[in-house]
Amino acid sequence: MGGGESLLAFWFFFKFWEPPSFVKKLENVTSILKGDAFFQCVVAGAQPLSVCNLDEYLESWFPIYVPNCCNFYTLCISEPAQIIEKAKSLKVTEKDPVTLELSGSPEMKVVWFRNDHEIVASEKFRTSFIDSVAVLEMNHLSTDESGDYICEAHNPAGKASCSTKVTVKEPPVFSRKPSPVDIVKGSEVSLECEISGTPPFDVAWYKDRRQIRSSKKYKVTAKNYHTSVRILNVEAADVGEYQCKAQNDVGSDTCICTVKLKGKVLVHAPSAVLPRALHCSSFKSGGLPANFCAVA
Repeated sequence: MGGGESLLAFWFFFKFWEPPSFVKKLENVTSILKGDAFFQCVVAGAQPLSVCNLDEYLESWFPIYVPNCCNFYTLCISEPAQIIEKAKSLKVTEKDPVTLELSGSPEMKVVWFRNDHEIVASEKFRTSFIDSVAVLEMNHLSTDESGDYICEAHNPAGKASCSTKVTVKEPPVFSRKPSPVDIVKGSEVSLECEISGTPPFDVAWYKDRRQIRSSKKYKVTAKNYHTSVRILNVEAADVGEYQCKAQNDVGSDTCICTVKLKGKVLVHAPSAVLPRALHCSSFKSGGLPANFCAVA
């Protein structure tokens, strides 16, 4: 170019916009109820990028699906196993069937233990979990099977447990009973019993169906598996039927013993009705004839 000509230069700048794309996509997440959920993704593209707020989605119940222009993720909220209603403690006899029952959240596995040993299903122990109710049925338990029964429930989100006490008791039974007694007047006699079963026992003695207690006439004792009543200075009024009753929380038992006088007995009767074998002496009492007879 020559002369007075001028040179014009133009510069053009081109900016290429890269659309957003997910290099690392969201993955499904499982979280426990009231726990934290963490989502992560990597996005490529021209800046600035705008990310939408997902709070309104997270407030929904599970599972939820959220579009992110490229993929979906699933948020599953798992509820940890929990026991809603616990079984109650029981006191039973060996013959009683026992059922422990509790309710809990669904989708959980239930295991029963006795004193930290897992209970295996058998004819004696039967387990079930139907409609969120866990049941342990037990039959023909022995006193050795008393203890703490533990139910443990768990699912992938957590576990829960509860315990209850089962006490197997035996009702009282008299293992040794007193024999009938013939006692001499003026002496003393002791009636003794041995009791088997599960203590403590409530023990009571009766004479002709009336309860007797320790006094100048009677000495009543009851300790552990042994009980007795001692009759002091036996008289004719002490003759009769003695009864001992023992009871506990699950049953009772009774034994009976008779006490009689032996030796010489004085009989007062009109002379007209006395048998010939009796040796009697006659006298008058208040103007009326009477006899006292000795019978060997």
